[in-house]
Amino acid sequence: MSLASKTVVVTGATDGIGRRTARALARRGANVVIHGRALERVKETVYEVREESKGGDNDIIGVVHDISTTAGVRDLAEVVKTQVGAVDVLINNAGVFLDNKTVTSEGYETTFAVNVLAPYMLTGLLLDNLKEAQEPRVINVSSISQHDGGGVLPLDDLFFEKRAYDRYAAYGLSKLCMASITFSQAEKFEWLTALTCDPGTVNTKMLLAGWGRCGIDVEDADHEEHLATSPDVRSGVYYVRKGQEGNACSICHDAEARTRLWDKCAELTGVTY
Repeated sequence: MSLASKTVVVTGATDGIGRRTARALARRGANVVIHGRALERVKETVYEVREESKGGDNDIIGVVHDISTTAGVRDLAEVVKTQVGAVDVLINNAGVFLDNKTVTSEGYETTFAVNVLAPYMLTGLLLDNLKEAQEPRVINVSSISQHDGGGVLPLDDLFFEKRAYDRYAAYGLSKLCMASITFSQAEKFEWLTALTCDPGTVNTKMLLAGWGRCGIDVEDADHEEHLATSPDVRSGVYYVRKGQEGNACSICHDAEARTRLWDKCAELTGVTY
């Protein structure tokens, strides 16, 4: 799929895979909305991407919002709505991996808020913009870590209030939920290509903090770029390599569990779609 003159929104685009993806898609001619939570980092990334894509007529827009809160996600969506029209590709890339449990100002466990509620919300709030595109695509970044929790979806304890917090369990749960939500989006909206992926084992700051140096260089992490541009991807699929379909946790395909998770996200965010 050619991205010339098309618009891509990338969350968490000021570092790691998100930054690499934003740069690559801009070089392909896409208009890119670069999201981050720190003003200086957004400015640096926008400048870098503009320099690399000089000669093109594509727009590079920077937006600064903390998406750990529902208000922050709403603000981000509003900026996108007012500054761009159709959104051809939305890449929900932003994510956190936290050593210790923290909660947002709304009382939500932060990993779940950023990794699950924010992408659920942002996709819903930008549905009209996605509908304006000819071939709209949403890429929700999951992870092989979704299997770390044993494939269990504890809907009565998503915030680790009844059990001890464990960073690997919290991260794995959030990525399991992201796969589940993607499958629901694909089922609900036939006009939308909604897919999820493991971005690969990449030596990002997150990987180094949690698992050590055991992956490929960030510059070689082109999976998200591939999924944003390939004409061969299918909606409702979990991809683990270029063109290779993987096996998400079985509970992600459980209709009742998916509905309960979807309804819980709607309740927590106030966004229904």
